[in-house]
Amino acid sequence: MRVRIEEDGSATLGERFTTFVDPGVGVGAAITRLTGIRDGDLAGAPALASVIDRVASLIAGAPVAGHNVGFDLAFLERTGIGPFERLDTATLASILMPSAPTYALQSLAADAGIHPESAHRALDDALTCAAVLADLARRARDLPLAILEEMQAYASLLGSAYAAFFAGALRGAVRGAWEPSRLATPVRVRAPGLAGAGVTVEGVFSSDGPLARGLAGYEDRPQQRALAAAIEGTFRDGGALVA
Repeated sequence: MRVRIEEDGSATLGERFTTFVDPGVGVGAAITRLTGIRDGDLAGAPALASVIDRVASLIAGAPVAGHNVGFDLAFLERTGIGPFERLDTATLASILMPSAPTYALQSLAADAGIHPESAHRALDDALTCAAVLADLARRARDLPLAILEEMQAYASLLGSAYAAFFAGALRGAVRGAWEPSRLATPVRVRAPGLAGAGVTVEGVFSSDGPLARGLAGYEDRPQQRALAAAIEGTFRDGGALVA
């Protein structure tokens, strides 16, 4: 199932593919107790080899998100597809919720008010994981900008998917910080590359920009605008600025 995390942290569900697969062996009592799947459910199901290309095309070109996702990806990688960039919601939860008593998927879902129809079935667990991922994205966007900036700086150590996740959270947080409803108190913005996040000096300091809308008596001063442009350029290009 394809999932896109929006700027506000919500998840948009896209294309999905689900099918039983004949494993060539009996299901076993333990799997039946866990999932409810019985041998009869797999009668006439395709072999894995006949659907693997369909699975590969669905997940091509994007990181694979899942809960303890390495366990699931190991099965796919043994078929010869991959390796994949991965984004593990268990890892994200341990970063964003360090005091949580457990990082089990169903517990994280319950904490976020997510109530799946059933557990331990592939599609239901995927839907639950997508909802948990969206909840974690919203939690990230609610963090102070300085903390998010630090998280983004170190996220690449976990992989490009984590770096992209926290970069998206930082962009969303910066945009949210400039909403008129949040400009009643000063906002400290240290995020580098603000222009890349959709915030520009011209837009912020314009006569109809967020400062003018949010601050009574706001006055556009050329010197202030020039200083902001110099700071923005230093964030973007690096180096030192003496003002």
